[in-house]
Amino acid sequence: MDEIIEFEAKTTEKDLYAYNIFSTYTSFQGIFSIIVFIFLIVLWVMKFSVLPLSYKILYPLVGIIFLAYLPIELRHKVKNRFKRGEFSRALQFKLTENAINVSVEGVEGSVELLWEQVYKVSAFHNCLLIYTNRRNAYIIPKSDIADKYDQVIACIRKHVKDFKINIK
Repeated sequence: MDEIIEFEAKTTEKDLYAYNIFSTYTSFQGIFSIIVFIFLIVLWVMKFSVLPLSYKILYPLVGIIFLAYLPIELRHKVKNRFKRGEFSRALQFKLTENAINVSVEGVEGSVELLWEQVYKVSAFHNCLLIYTNRRNAYIIPKSDIADKYDQVIACIRKHVKDFKINIK
């Protein structure tokens, strides 16, 4: 029988915000906001000499709003989730031969994620991300598993197909 690896991880506000920024700016919405910003600034520069004063102010202002809205909105959402206590308890992870079992500290029951159900695993911003689908992931701060990091990665590499792993 293989070794069972157990650890506890607590997502911080900073970790969740970094994950949300990364997730958003690699999605259509994030890419679209960057394209709109670039388009407005290029148009502003090209037409600057013929634009009325109001448009000289409006073009970069709208561009900045498009660029700044998402990070501000995400910061607000993250803060609200932490205020509601959604991340107040640590997650308990147990990596077994068949699955990843996840439970919440102090709560009965657990969720079992079979290794075949793991969508993707990657490392980002000092965190290990275990995706359950295209959008959602368990965010595990590397500092929480520092003493077991190599064991955890070896276990993941053993049970998850190579094309689903993006860890350097």
